[in-house]
Amino acid sequence: MTESESRQSDERFARAMARARAYLHHQETPQKVWPVLAAAGFFAVSSMVFATAAVMAPSPDLTHAPAVRGLQ
Repeated sequence: MTESESRQSDERFARAMARARAYLHHQETPQKVWPVLAAAGFFAVSSMVFATAAVMAPSPDLTHAPAVRGLQ
């Protein structure tokens, strides 16, 4: 192997190592928090609405309907 071939090989190796290091040191983008907060807020509000509807709903009539109408 001649000196120029050796130098080219070293340069290719150095470029490959630099590319590999760049892949390893990839900076992560910060995650957004607002979608999580929006979903939590939506579920909190919807649970309060359902709880209010359950409390405010009229109680079920437990009497037998035909007996109330005088059909029996």
